[in-house]
Amino acid sequence: MLHYLALVSRGLTPAILTPPNRKLQRDYYVTQMRAVVEACGFSAVITDLEDCKLPVHRLRPFTLDSSDGTIARARGVADDVSDAAFLQFSSGTTGFKRGVLIDHPAVLAQLAACSQAIELSDRDTIVSWLPLYHDMGFIACLNMPLASGVHCVMLQPLDWVARPGLYLQAVSRYHGTLSWHPNFAFSFMAQRVRAEELKGVELSSVRGLVNCSEPVTRTSQDCFLERFQACGLRSHVFWGCYAMAETTFALTHGTAHDAGYFDHQGPTDGPAQMGGGPHVSVGRPLPGVELIAADGDLGPLEDGTVGELCVRSPFNLRRYYNNPAATTAALQDG
Repeated sequence: MLHYLALVSRGLTPAILTPPNRKLQRDYYVTQMRAVVEACGFSAVITDLEDCKLPVHRLRPFTLDSSDGTIARARGVADDVSDAAFLQFSSGTTGFKRGVLIDHPAVLAQLAACSQAIELSDRDTIVSWLPLYHDMGFIACLNMPLASGVHCVMLQPLDWVARPGLYLQAVSRYHGTLSWHPNFAFSFMAQRVRAEELKGVELSSVRGLVNCSEPVTRTSQDCFLERFQACGLRSHVFWGCYAMAETTFALTHGTAHDAGYFDHQGPTDGPAQMGGGPHVSVGRPLPGVELIAADGDLGPLEDGTVGELCVRSPFNLRRYYNNPAATTAALQDG
């Protein structure tokens, strides 16, 4: 986080990469990082990995001393990054993730729209275990609290995986009001938190738990509520959100109070909800967002029909970095 802020203050274009961890096989990780470095042509990478043989100048954390003794740059790229705020990466599940170039107006528009939608105020405290290399943690739990002056409590992601009860204890200790989670996290915590970890835990301060980045299920949310309601968790705190790295982050926002929050019918031409039960709404478009469910020819579809999502918003990506073919395929008519 400190390195990110330092680079922003110097007017440089940062990107937060997936850090190594004990769950990733080292050779696979280095191969992935080598591909990203070569595709993006970074000037330097700040890392404590030794002997990783990345084709780029490596700097040690905090001191920024050279860790390789030479300046070995990746192949040059012609893409212009002037006025870009940062580079983040798409959440694609196949192949190497594409770099998404986001400019300053898009970031500011996203932060303003999202803050307005959730009624963010200086009375809020965000508690997060999310990694900062993913847009949900990066935007909602780093840039938004920084821009708004809101207190944010951060846990290391792998600490949360090993001891998910740490998150609930942090919410209780710091009177957390807001958090963002992928859908799996709700059932994961319901199943993995030990009873002794809940001693003295109080969750009545929570006003919003945003379910985002995965298909939202009522089953997962109900498991979380059933397990932790005795700690003061209220039933109406679950909020929905649809987001993409290509649109900086969030496109929609919704709460359990919204009409149509549960859809018992579902799409007329789509699969049933995973695990049964109703489909759960991810909300309505944020201000300035136009969403259209389209067919293969980008023609609009009727409500309740599954299609491809077309988006026009003030926080769309500028382009895929150094990937004009992907940019041309993704951006049409604005």
